[in-house]
Amino acid sequence: MSRKQAAILIAALLLALSAVFLISVSGAEDLPTMFCNDEAWEGEERFGFERIFSQYYLPVSMFEAIDGVEVKENTRLGTLLISYGNRYISFDTDSNFAYTEQDGSFFLRTYLLKGGERYVQAESVCRALGLTFEVSEAHGAVRIRDNTTSQTIDQLIASYQTQTLPPQQTEDPTPTVPVLPSETKNVYLFFDGLPANPKAVLAALEEHGAKATFFLEAGDLKGNVTQLTELIASGHAVGLSTADGKPAASTEKLIASLHEQNEMLFRALKTKTRLFHMPYGANGRTVVNEATDRALASDGFLLCHSTIDVWDEHAAYTPAQITARVLSEMLESDRLVLRFGNGMHTQAVLEGILQYLSQNAQGYRLCAMDYSSYEPY
Repeated sequence: MSRKQAAILIAALLLALSAVFLISVSGAEDLPTMFCNDEAWEGEERFGFERIFSQYYLPVSMFEAIDGVEVKENTRLGTLLISYGNRYISFDTDSNFAYTEQDGSFFLRTYLLKGGERYVQAESVCRALGLTFEVSEAHGAVRIRDNTTSQTIDQLIASYQTQTLPPQQTEDPTPTVPVLPSETKNVYLFFDGLPANPKAVLAALEEHGAKATFFLEAGDLKGNVTQLTELIASGHAVGLSTADGKPAASTEKLIASLHEQNEMLFRALKTKTRLFHMPYGANGRTVVNEATDRALASDGFLLCHSTIDVWDEHAAYTPAQITARVLSEMLESDRLVLRFGNGMHTQAVLEGILQYLSQNAQGYRLCAMDYSSYEPY
């Protein structure tokens, strides 16, 4: 499935699910569900709100309905600025990073959805601008407001409700939700070294029936025979990295290092591997020249690249932020090779991704890399 087809399918699914949600919670026909201060937002018919990974997203034009809010977007430069008085939040829509004076730079994705309208995460933008974001779960409604109003969102909705019952439905109003593709996409979980707590990682993988690949340095092979034996016995794969986690000085030294590590692996676990990756997973970038690539292939080694860096070793982000970003990137990626750096957030992020895929995703298979079936990047 191409990126364009995937994008169309995702957009259609979001629209259909939103329609189901709105129909199921409406207490009367044509009841507004989007409010700015004490007024229903007039743009609702064209641009509704969306829930993406449990977060509410609103069109930027809705913020302009608040007196004093300005929105400026430069599509050529990939910049978006939303300001209110002396407060603001800016976005780099290409790199998916935002900036505020309070929090500095952080990952925050925007989306182009209905009619090419830019959607932003409601709670984060309101917090940056000093506005208030409210949700009425009972009525399926949202509101952004400044400090000029005091009534609650439920009180506001009550003033819009009519006393007449909606007309009886003669047909099932639930729209058809697009069927997800029947093809199954492989998701490769790629650990850059042996995790600090391998037992916990293996337990999480086993709980969700997932397989992974662990790329080991020479140091990982010393003193960890029990953990590695359990890892292989559980159906996970092992690969090799450079001995010290740094690029080798030459092709000859690189290949010699891989053979040396394979011998260590065989002495410890009676197995060898032909899977190999460059330091930090390469993230889809070319990191060896053509001659080295040919030499590796002729010696039987399969060079494996990651396509999504999880960033689980970065202290600047919370596990929830990291998980949301990874899942968002997965929706748009044709090739899913996730690199875990084995940091402070590894366990929490891994469990978040596994739980979401187990509960919500269809058409994904979490599997280990295999020399005969894994396609080189």
